[in-house]
Amino acid sequence: DGQGHKIDAYYNGRIFNIKSNNVVLKNINFVNANVGDCDGGAILISGENTTVSGCHFMDNQVIYRDYAVDEGRGGAICAYGNLTVIDSLFENNEVLCIKYANSRGGAIYSNSTLTVRSSTFIDNSAYKGSAILASAFLTNISDDCSFINNDVALIKYDPEMELIINQTILYINESVKITVNFNSGVSGNVTVEINDDKRTLEISNASVSLILSNLASDEYVVRATYPGYGNFDHASQIEIFQVLSGESGSFSELQEIIDNTPAGGCVNLTKDYIIDYGEDEININKSITVIGNGHVIDALIEDDFRMSRVFNIQSDNVTLKNITFTNGMDVGGGAITIYGNNAVISDCNFIDNKLPDWMNGGSKGGAIFISGNNTLINGCYFKDNSMSSLVGTMLGGAIYCDGNLDVINSVFEHNGVFGIEYGSGSGGAIYCINDLVVINSTFISNRVSSYGAVGGAISSPGSVYISDSIFIDNSVSGVSAEGGAINAAIVYVNGSVFEHNDVSGYHRDSEYLYSVGGAISSDEVNICNSNFTSNSASSEDKNYPSMGGAVHSSGICNVEGSIFINNSADKGESIWAYKAFSNVTNSTFTNNDFAIVKAYIKAPTLSKMYHGPESFLVYLTEDGKVRANADVNIHINGKNYIRTTNEEGIASLAINLDVGNYNVVVTYEDASADSTVEVMSTIYSGDLTKPF
Repeated sequence: DGQGHKIDAYYNGRIFNIKSNNVVLKNINFVNANVGDCDGGAILISGENTTVSGCHFMDNQVIYRDYAVDEGRGGAICAYGNLTVIDSLFENNEVLCIKYANSRGGAIYSNSTLTVRSSTFIDNSAYKGSAILASAFLTNISDDCSFINNDVALIKYDPEMELIINQTILYINESVKITVNFNSGVSGNVTVEINDDKRTLEISNASVSLILSNLASDEYVVRATYPGYGNFDHASQIEIFQVLSGESGSFSELQEIIDNTPAGGCVNLTKDYIIDYGEDEININKSITVIGNGHVIDALIEDDFRMSRVFNIQSDNVTLKNITFTNGMDVGGGAITIYGNNAVISDCNFIDNKLPDWMNGGSKGGAIFISGNNTLINGCYFKDNSMSSLVGTMLGGAIYCDGNLDVINSVFEHNGVFGIEYGSGSGGAIYCINDLVVINSTFISNRVSSYGAVGGAISSPGSVYISDSIFIDNSVSGVSAEGGAINAAIVYVNGSVFEHNDVSGYHRDSEYLYSVGGAISSDEVNICNSNFTSNSASSEDKNYPSMGGAVHSSGICNVEGSIFINNSADKGESIWAYKAFSNVTNSTFTNNDFAIVKAYIKAPTLSKMYHGPESFLVYLTEDGKVRANADVNIHINGKNYIRTTNEEGIASLAINLDVGNYNVVVTYEDASADSTVEVMSTIYSGDLTKPF
């Protein structure tokens, strides 16, 4: 019991670190406490059942100067055990971080049970929960508390909603079961909408389900929406299933129909087609149009040793319309291979097509492989197309194209490229070698996960043009990870939205890692009138900081009239780019900064013999001019070396390492460059005799 006395820390540290249980603090004034790079300005609590009663907290601070810190917590109190606060006053307490968006709980932060009664909070500050940040599920704040110029942020839980349809393709005499599962604590109602049929169902035992029968032949879109209730946040999810007529034909039948159709003619499907045992892909070697009228072509073979795609197209000017392609699997184009120009694919669905996982490299196009120019894909839907491999290169979870490609009015969802061991993956949905144009299309939850991983939705060594499109929840993860949504040599974006895309770098058996561009990574990026919200780049090792939470450019970066909100990275929360090549105008940044880097580092790769005299060289310029007398950090083989540039802007590091390959990261201020050093074996010998 302090009996009203004051404990003044004079900004020299924290006042109490409470590790015991059942501690009671009464009638004490806590003022001017200050801690740096740790939590709880006045009090840090790890014990259980702490009570604070009749106390006054004023001008206490948490200050984080570490740019890479995840969060700063609790300007007055940070509690990791149960805490009760009664009849107390909190004034002008704050959490300050270099990355202000990481500050949590200006007065109180709690991740355990918190009870607050009859207390007042005035002018406390932090980015999230300027007065209190705590769990909605574990917090009880009575109505007799008052909050003046500060707020309470109660963290709600993810309901972990999962919409499950037991079969995505069925026949008119079959039933379909729709199930929506939740986290075990979720209650309330969920709305399930099947096309125009809307139903509200009560959640029981964290689940709802319904069975539909006697459905007409059609495509059905199922949308489950949970509005949020109590301590759980809202959620929404969409799935699609298709009901087919009972009549179906074989691949051989369809091959005969196509063979009998003249060049320039049209094939109209009147039923579904399912592959029979012993059949192979259907060949199209003339310019024709195939109109599916909503029918399905199913290439499923229930035999682990056989596989087939649907169409092998060997001609120019082939058009496919209104067909669903499913269960295709073959080397290069799980559903369709196109060796021809001017192909048109419109209003088609590609579902569950893939490449065999025993290929170990050279995988291209989970659904479609295109070797030709001027391909148009319009109004199509791609879902759950994929490829995986132990080693080697994988390109395009849904589409691979080595020519130019236009994609319009299409949706790509849950397509992916997955490297099991040392594979490199590019383009979770699309990989295009030449120019790619994307207009009014949507990319949701496409993914690349591999040792080297780039372009969660789109990847290209050429130019990509994006207009009026949406990218949500696309991701990339790997030892070297670039572009959560898009990675390309040159990117043009206009009128588009990027939300919750992410890139994450992690160690496997390599000390090195690289993580850049939560939404976009490019050598040249041009962005106009677009929105970037809550995209992120992360790295599990702060020796290799992530860069560009929304955008990373290693060359030209032009941004005009765009909005960046709550993006995050170790360096350049919204944008990381070089000043000499950048122009950012008429754009707004909320709760994220941008790093326009003055310095430019060139670090050429080095190959040398063991004990050879060669050194690793770094060339540094700033604002386009040589930067002399600057200390650069060279990280190699787990160690950091500081070297100073000479009058020519060159820093040198002698290499005395064992035989092997070494990754190098060079940093100076916010600039960074990656390189490699190869040390080769040296063979010594006496005199050699060459016979003639």
